[in-house]
Amino acid sequence: MYDTSQSKKKEKARFRILQISTMLLLAVLCMIPILPSVRGDYVTEPQTMGVNYGQVANNLPSDADAVNLIKNLGAGRVKIYDTDAGTLKALANSGLEVVVGMSNDEIPSLATSAEVADQWIVTNVVAYVPATNITVILVGNELFADPTNSNIWPQLVPAIQNLQTSLTTHGLASSIKLSTACEFSILTNSYPPSAVLTDGRFGYTNLLEAQLDAIYYAMEALGFKNVRIALSESGWPTAGGIGANISNAQAYNGNLVKYILSGQGTPKRPQVFVPTYVFALFNEDMKPGAPTEQHWGVLYPNGSAVYPFSLTTGLSSSPGSPNFPSPGSPDSSTNGSGELDPPGATSHYACGDRPSVLPLSFTFLGSMFNLRI
Repeated sequence: MYDTSQSKKKEKARFRILQISTMLLLAVLCMIPILPSVRGDYVTEPQTMGVNYGQVANNLPSDADAVNLIKNLGAGRVKIYDTDAGTLKALANSGLEVVVGMSNDEIPSLATSAEVADQWIVTNVVAYVPATNITVILVGNELFADPTNSNIWPQLVPAIQNLQTSLTTHGLASSIKLSTACEFSILTNSYPPSAVLTDGRFGYTNLLEAQLDAIYYAMEALGFKNVRIALSESGWPTAGGIGANISNAQAYNGNLVKYILSGQGTPKRPQVFVPTYVFALFNEDMKPGAPTEQHWGVLYPNGSAVYPFSLTTGLSSSPGSPNFPSPGSPDSSTNGSGELDPPGATSHYACGDRPSVLPLSFTFLGSMFNLRI
């Protein structure tokens, strides 16, 4: 007799292997619950892609040049991690929707003082709108990822409340939303929904839509059934580790753009557009952490493309498999000297297996998972 319990365990194990492997390589996946209605203003909002404009580097172009590069990529939105005056001025009259952020360390003072929160809004928002189209303020970034921030966690909501009061005072509450960027790891368990082929009445074609639905289910379990989310960071590194190379990044980001702009939504929330910000605009040579942290950009600091890419079409070839090197082999994203492959390096996108690294064969955000255990 077929043992369904064992089958479920195997499927769950398959999913966990896939999830862990993908998260190690995909790595950056943050959700922003920002919009109050599933069936509200999303119908008329611009269904365009965004990009993260990080500036932890010593060799980047001017803000004005960066804004032109962002527009040339076809972005309709941009997310920055602070409220730098030069950046906000450069974004004025650009036609871009702007998401601004702040450090986690700023939260306590905003939570304890309405006056401090109001001054923050006056200095960092009122001074730039409406010329700079600020649409979202992120209060902190991945606050819950680091347990050392646990003393700040209870202060997040009071900080948001004080900032909301200030936005209301200045007549900006209807045009600017407040939220925080949460890492996907805030979920203790994302199964179900599975990344297997089906989960109850829903069928999944890629891991991302399963992750998005896992967030929706988690929010509903807490009583928030009509809150929309935005994908604040999603991308693929081009160097620094196994699987981190130009061909994989082009395949992933290209298919990410195609998937999001298709407007299909997720199985749980079909045809609900998910505002998405590709990570990231530039390679950033001063970012701390693992070597991959410095190589997420779709552009080199001189403005040239790391690979052909557009935020309107993806400009990727047909969906195919990533190109993973075998464990112990030289990283295929670098040449012998450790330098990045030059722009225009040959990429392949034929469907194939990667048996040396992952026990699963799948294509990223364009085809369904092919389970081959």
